[in-house]
Amino acid sequence: MEYFSLDKCIENNNIYFRGQYIDFSKELNVLKNELVRLIKKSILNSLKDKYEKVSTMFVAGGGGKDLYPFLKDAHTNVELAKDAQFANAYGFLKVCQMQQNIA
Repeated sequence: MEYFSLDKCIENNNIYFRGQYIDFSKELNVLKNELVRLIKKSILNSLKDKYEKVSTMFVAGGGGKDLYPFLKDAHTNVELAKDAQFANAYGFLKVCQMQQNIA
């Protein structure tokens, strides 16, 4: 018996239920598009006039890999951060290391 894994369902765009796989890729794409719309709006609201001065926008974080295809048009130069899932953690580690060297 296979256990339920939300990550696996999202990755495969389906769920096994009552002896068959049910595809929900259309519904998932609707949700991703709405999430990306909100992310783009938040970026524009936070950067305001600075947005035009940004040369590259990096997509990172746990959902970065999944949302990158949807975020490509958020800016003229959008890149997926190397090891996107852990990019935030690496960034915080780097800040901590820099602070230790200063103190």
